[in-house]
Order: sequence, then structure tokens, then C-alpha cells
Amino acid sequence: MTTDPYFADTIMPWRQALLWASAVRRQLGRWEPLVAEHCRVMNDRSLSPKPAVPTTMTTEEMWQGEIERHFLLVAAHDLLKAIDLLDAPPAVDATVRAELTEARDLVEHWVENMPHFMVSDRPGSPGYKTGKNFAARNPRAGPYNWWSWNSQRGPMVTPNVSGEQVHELVAVTINVVVSVHPDLAEAVPPVPVGPWVVTSGGGWWPKQDPA
Repeated sequence: MTTDPYFADTIMPWRQALLWASAVRRQLGRWEPLVAEHCRVMNDRSLSPKPAVPTTMTTEEMWQGEIERHFLLVAAHDLLKAIDLLDAPPAVDATVRAELTEARDLVEHWVENMPHFMVSDRPGSPGYKTGKNFAARNPRAGPYNWWSWNSQRGPMVTPNVSGEQVHELVAVTINVVVSVHPDLAEAVPPVPVGPWVVTSGGGWWPKQDPA
């Protein structure tokens, strides 16, 4: 890609990569507990007999989950742009790159895209390239589900990109930046404590006592 001289031979590309990796890590820490809480609520409803005190999520919590995922996608998109400015960028899986980019565009331009994806019988084809590509890869799944979870892959940022994959992208980016500019290490936020129990067989389940 063409890079403005502003970013050449300066610390700025590395700083930007670390900034957006940090933002993604923080957003994951805000979004994942809400996904786990949604899983707990759904699992309690499926139990028989039902728990004596059923768990619920408030409308405010549901909306917060949608908001946190929206800004997670925005930060992830900016991270991808920053990675591309580095002299030796870390490798990014093609599906991870494509779907994070597409999902960000679709949540950002929700006015144009919700009428296509938020119906059971999709009308025609989305009007823009990112929507067309997302729809081709996901004929049955949409881009607006903030609470998606898979028992074998954990919380899903998009239909094909897990939270774990995004955590890994963040960690790799941070390691690359700090190896070149160790003085930036003090700006790295800690890895958030995950709200999940990962079993020996690879299953992902929400902690019953998130505290």
C-alpha cells in the first residue's frame, strides 16, 4: 500500500499498531463478559428443572453488548490498517482480515445493510462489495449478532472469527511492536481475565461465578 511520508522512518506506525491493539484488547474485555452472561441465561432456561431464581439480562445489558461489539469491530479495523503500515507486519489469516473488515463496514453502515441481513428471507444481494462478500461466505448468518458463541470455539466476534483468534492477533501485534520499540511496553494493557472455562476437550463454557 502507498504510505504517506509522515509514517516513514518514524515511531508513529508502531505507536498506532500498539494503540489499536490495546483498544481491541480492552474491547474484548468489555464484550466477552456480556456474551458469557447471555450464555448463562440461555443455559439456565434450558435446564430441567429450572433454577429457583432464573437469571435474566436487562435491556441495558443487551444494548451494552451490542455497543461493545460495535466498537470492538471499529478498533479491530483500525488495528488492521495500522498493521499494514509496519515494515514487517505480522501475518493475518485471510478470513480473519476479510470478515473483520466486512463486519465493521456492515455495522458502521447499518442503515443501508440492516434491511438486507436482518430478515429471514434476504432480498436480492447487498449493494456494496463488503456486504456481497460477507453474504457469500455466510448465507445464513448475519453480521449483527453480538452474543454469538460456539461451544468449541468460544465467543464469536463474527460468524467465522472467534474471540480467541482476535486475542491472538492482538498478542502477536504487541509482541512485534515491543520487540522493535521496547520503550512502548509500559503502554500495553494486561490481558483481561476471561469469563470462560475451557475444558480439556476444548469446550468453552461461561464461568458460573464470574466474580
